[in-house]
Amino acid sequence: MALFFLCMQTAYSQDEVLKKNDSLQHLLHQNIHDSFKVKILEDLHNLWKNKNYGRSIEYIKEAIALADKTPATNYNSLGLKYELGFALMEVGDAVRSIETFQQIMKELDGKYPEDYLTAQAFIGMNYETLGNFPKALEYQLAASKDYGRLLLHDSAKDRRGVLGNPHKTAVYYLKNNQVDSALYYGQQALSKLKDEPLNDFNRFFSWFIKTVMGDIYAKLNKYDLALSFYQQAEQEAVQYHSTPDLIPVYLGRSKVYYQQNDLNKAKHSALEAYRLADTLKLYPLVKESALFLKTIFSSQHQMDSAIFYYEIAMVAKDSFFNADIARKIDALEFAEEKRGQELKAFQQERSAQFYLLGSKV
Repeated sequence: MALFFLCMQTAYSQDEVLKKNDSLQHLLHQNIHDSFKVKILEDLHNLWKNKNYGRSIEYIKEAIALADKTPATNYNSLGLKYELGFALMEVGDAVRSIETFQQIMKELDGKYPEDYLTAQAFIGMNYETLGNFPKALEYQLAASKDYGRLLLHDSAKDRRGVLGNPHKTAVYYLKNNQVDSALYYGQQALSKLKDEPLNDFNRFFSWFIKTVMGDIYAKLNKYDLALSFYQQAEQEAVQYHSTPDLIPVYLGRSKVYYQQNDLNKAKHSALEAYRLADTLKLYPLVKESALFLKTIFSSQHQMDSAIFYYEIAMVAKDSFFNADIARKIDALEFAEEKRGQELKAFQQERSAQFYLLGSKV
């Protein structure tokens, strides 16, 4: 059983999104069985994906709540929880995403090992967002090793790990500045890409792998190879309307141009990354692209623009750290009558941490 499906987002114009939204909202408020309502809420989640992640997340939360509340719907809420965990990961809410995937692993309780390993790998991705790259690599290597056992015994029903595991392993080795290991796993992923049949559920790995190969060759100062891989990744992501995946491509390309001292091209690509990340409210990527724009403008001695993008990066940083802080404050407020002093101390501590966090970035 494969609970999690990374579906390609259908490309709708804004008018089409609003029209389809109105139609689904109308159906949602009809006197229909809860199982249909859960499906409509999931459709609304998918509709707003890549358009408004906040709205998309609220719909999938509603779907999960309704599915859990009404077991008679026969709707598997674990699949919805995978969607939620992934959506939270996309917007940088790593703490809640980790909690969601840990809950999934607990509910699976040894059943469906592939789905268990998928949740484990996604926890690794969230540690990447938190900047804990050794922990990300640890989770990825564990998931990859267990998935290899499934392949060895011919019991892996979902073959996405064939491409996904070497890809993410390459990513994390690169993040840990172990470039030789990153190149080894990146080349392994490229080799498997030639043999593995591609379909709607694994095709995205093609441009993922080419993006990380661009990053690896950029690190090795092989800029022509890096730009070639970025171009291939961009063409495929555009062809299949995978808009968010263009952001790392634009950022990688910008960094290559910067190393080549072509600051105008570097600025153009970084602005493409920033505008797209800002439109999709993907705060970790907003922060990363804005900070790199600050670097570019500083190199051009345009200090007003450099300060402008630095301030944007700080706002983006606060946006995706606030989710964790809000969660912890909510938990304390729930028991405020018994622990009022703890809440006050906690808020003071977090304020101090925000001050220190802002001074360190």
